[in-house]
Amino acid sequence: AQHIVDYFSTPDNQVMVQRLLEHCWVQMPKPVAATQSSDWTGKSFVITGTLSGFSREEAKEALLRMGAIIHSSLTAKTDYLLVGDKPGSKLEKAKKNGIMVVDELELIKRLTLSLKA
Repeated sequence: AQHIVDYFSTPDNQVMVQRLLEHCWVQMPKPVAATQSSDWTGKSFVITGTLSGFSREEAKEALLRMGAIIHSSLTAKTDYLLVGDKPGSKLEKAKKNGIMVVDELELIKRLTLSLKA
């Protein structure tokens, strides 16, 4: 693991990787630092379904600002499933595995509370 860290810490290697990403038209998402602590800090989230008030990217960024961790698939370590319209099989899997399900309204409430703090 240290060799990997060392490799990607070297400026020449970082430049090479950046050039490869640009050449392949790959756009890496920019990291979003948590701007506030909440009871969702450190909790893992998966988003499913169509959100009406947010794009999926906006929802991810909002959760990241509250310190959450975003994943694309449910696992036993998933804490919350953010559900929009037409959630599909992830909702059933979450219910079956005891994963907390929150909707877009709950996200908005949490965002509002975090802004007041």
